[in-house]
Amino acid sequence: MINIRQKIEEVIPKDSQVFYLNVSSEYFVNSSYLPLKPWADTFPWYYETFNLQQITISNFEKTNIEYVVYRKPNNEGKFIPGSYLPEQVNQYIQNNYQYFVKIDDSIIILKKI
Repeated sequence: MINIRQKIEEVIPKDSQVFYLNVSSEYFVNSSYLPLKPWADTFPWYYETFNLQQITISNFEKTNIEYVVYRKPNNEGKFIPGSYLPEQVNQYIQNNYQYFVKIDDSIIILKKI
């Protein structure tokens, strides 16, 4: 985990705005990046309630989120943590970000188009 966090910090400039999709909080807890607000780990019980997906997309548009740290989902079921991807947020990211660099076999960095 520490090595992955260090690789992320080597690739993304220090003052950048970063969003974490399907990446647990321990990857940024000790880094210099703060998550997009309101922050919620990628859990379905957050993103499937209170219109949080639309709020997140709105905050993407208000804030200059330059990078997305993206972890490939597991295949354990649509609403299982680690496999869950909020559909609207994921679609927004797919439309506005492109592959930038591979960190390891499951984590890549996407950069705003």
